[in-house]
Amino acid sequence: MKPNTKKRVYLVVNMQIMKRTIIAALAAFGILTGASTQAVAQVEAGSFMIDPYVGVPTGNMWWQALANETDFETVGAPISFGGRIEYMVADNFGMGIDANYVVTGYEYTCVGCGSYDTVSMSYANYTTGFKAKKLRIMLRLNYHFVQTENLDVYLGVGAGYKNVNREFTIDGENDGSATIPTLIPVAVRFALGGRFYFHPNIGLNFELGAGGGGIIQAGVAVKI
Repeated sequence: MKPNTKKRVYLVVNMQIMKRTIIAALAAFGILTGASTQAVAQVEAGSFMIDPYVGVPTGNMWWQALANETDFETVGAPISFGGRIEYMVADNFGMGIDANYVVTGYEYTCVGCGSYDTVSMSYANYTTGFKAKKLRIMLRLNYHFVQTENLDVYLGVGAGYKNVNREFTIDGENDGSATIPTLIPVAVRFALGGRFYFHPNIGLNFELGAGGGGIIQAGVAVKI
């Protein structure tokens, strides 16, 4: 199979997996939110929630899908890392901080791209690459529209600061070009999320969102 064909297959498979995951998540939310909302709420005014999470996808999925080089490798983990802290100012309204960090990029060997060697009478090879480090810190506002004994579902919006450090490398070192600054230092996120508590203070968190991090985020939920 040709490299371009492999990359197209890789992209299609990843998109199908993501689509099925989102559909399954929405279906699960529909089933859960269809349950009775009259039970005693797990989350109420004065509660603190701490949600460490990981997010997918990252930019590495697109780099891998579009690559043409056979020795192409991505840089950084295939997931982003983050955490949310929320304080309930009312029984159905909370505010807090959402922060996440991710490293993406690529590197590959450029054959015959280096300096000319008069002994071997050929051009040298070298490894070239690109790396981007992204940090987002946002103020979050969440409206909790479903609260049962075990389930807490909310709509959220976040806005804040984004810092991106981008650089091109040759053999692992900066190639001498200026680091590309953050183009728009603003992060914004719109989200549908939830927490399912299997213990009065411990559970799982899940969020689908646009902007400000991974489309899919999931992790542990801790209530204080």
